[in-house]
Amino acid sequence: MERAIDFEALAPDQLEQVLGAAERRIAGLRWLQVQAIRSAIRQQVPLGDGCRTTAEWIRGRVDTTPETARSLQVVADLDEANLDRALEEGLAGFDRVAEAAKASSTDLAPHLDIAAMRRVAARRHRVTRDQEIATHGAR
Repeated sequence: MERAIDFEALAPDQLEQVLGAAERRIAGLRWLQVQAIRSAIRQQVPLGDGCRTTAEWIRGRVDTTPETARSLQVVADLDEANLDRALEEGLAGFDRVAEAAKASSTDLAPHLDIAAMRRVAARRHRVTRDQEIATHGAR
């Protein structure tokens, strides 16, 4: 484990390498979670446990935020090979893959930062008349 590393002795580029390697590991672990969630969905485990959504079921099993649970659900629901490979091989971080999945896109947009990906996804989001009424009332 990396706990034996003297981080104070590392040069800035070495610290960046450690951060990158850690993010690739996290992406790989998130891929494992996504695969387990997909299997649970196929087996209807969240429904059988009485959960209204898969994200609710995830929050009940994993110590995570509602946002992360929702991101895991969105990635699991999309089931896109390009995004799976990026996660499994650590080619992209989980946040980038999740934002691509939320936009229903397979484009990981390496030229954009995560905030820009969110803005792009927000512009693509379609709002139904019922959603508009629920949000803003009958103005």
